[in-house]
Amino acid sequence: MNYLLTNKSRNGKYIISLSVSIPILKITDIMNFRIRKCTLSNGEIIMDPQFNNSEHCFQITSAMIGKNKVFELSFDPDEISNVSYLIVGFCDENIRWYDHTFLTIKIEKSLLNNLSKEISNKICMLSTWDIKCGIAQYCKNLHNSLVSRGCTVTVFPNFENYKTITDFILENKYNTFIVQYEPAIITNFEELCHHIAILKRQNKKIKVFLIVHSENQNLLLLDGKIDGFIYHKKNTILFKETKVNIIPMGVPVFETKNDPAHYRKVYNIPNKSFVISTVGFMFGWKQHANVLQSLVPILKSNPNVIIQLMTSFHSINNGECLDEYNKIRDVIITNNLESQVIHITDYISQDELSERLFLSNLGFLWAGIETTSSSASLKEFVSARLPVVRTNSTHYHDVGDGCEITQQNIEQFSKTIGSLISNSRRLRELKSGMIRNYDLMNYSKTASKFIGIFNAT
Repeated sequence: MNYLLTNKSRNGKYIISLSVSIPILKITDIMNFRIRKCTLSNGEIIMDPQFNNSEHCFQITSAMIGKNKVFELSFDPDEISNVSYLIVGFCDENIRWYDHTFLTIKIEKSLLNNLSKEISNKICMLSTWDIKCGIAQYCKNLHNSLVSRGCTVTVFPNFENYKTITDFILENKYNTFIVQYEPAIITNFEELCHHIAILKRQNKKIKVFLIVHSENQNLLLLDGKIDGFIYHKKNTILFKETKVNIIPMGVPVFETKNDPAHYRKVYNIPNKSFVISTVGFMFGWKQHANVLQSLVPILKSNPNVIIQLMTSFHSINNGECLDEYNKIRDVIITNNLESQVIHITDYISQDELSERLFLSNLGFLWAGIETTSSSASLKEFVSARLPVVRTNSTHYHDVGDGCEITQQNIEQFSKTIGSLISNSRRLRELKSGMIRNYDLMNYSKTASKFIGIFNAT
């Protein structure tokens, strides 16, 4: 076999380019060109390795046999940082490997090291910060993940004077400016546009991106004037000149060496309990009180069931939250549920939130409306690998595996929750789905996608 091999970097990725004439091989069912095994720096050999944030498997069709083909294996540098060699070749899946097609590829460590330096960015972000706000928490998670990847990141709160931010970026030679865009947190959009224009005029190399949490027609004012919009779901506004990048909303990184029983002891929850949990600000449209009312029969007939409502007040929208809080309290008091409902209204730490979900048996999220935004609350369940019952609202568009999905009908919703209490087999299946979600969506993976976009333009 004659391969023409090139190692290179592009857009923050380690690229192995292979040009080859595909040999005449029998295809029983599926033929792939992929990695057979890799050798790590310590000498360990891993067969059929998987690199989740990389591209290294290519299907071969009968029409491709005998023709020249260029394969580009694209790797996240972190995923191959401890790899010394790869062996690639053609595989008639579940039948045979064609040994005579094998090629051993040495990973060029100097290229890998240079690539790590290339992806270092100095990033300035505008966002809500250090308050009870979902975007503030989102920004913090993204900030921490980017810093862990070697980036320098400075966050300005959304109320900061735009001239102060502009001067900071120019004086300190930052190369990327990110705006967390939600109409309610931008104090003056036209003024923001003006200062973005100043940045671009003063230094054409500075890249500007808006992470869009909710759409607004004002975004069209920046079409052709920034380097990219970043969405978590498909955009409905059509931009003529600026590229739209779609990245799934990240999932907080959560790893634990303790079991659920440990955390039940920490938070004084009986180990024999079946714990059902939800998360989210106490906004009226989430109908926390109505959902709790629908679950009263389940609580009355199952004294071992405990519900955790981790429904915080919001720093900006407190009046609406207070109304919902009073409704929730009324349901608890009227039905004498003090011993079975844990209602947490503080904005608890990420660690406590993840631990309380991890100790739970089942989660639930209600939305009876359609939205242009993506649910950050749903990602908390993925982080804790907790099965969840949710409605079919577009608010929860990006996580299907690991979820029991119902119509936007509270009676059906609560009935589905009740049915899962005694269905351990289904709960195990759903948990496996959430584990797969976590492996694909955690912030350590998401940060790589952001860096790839920053370096691509």
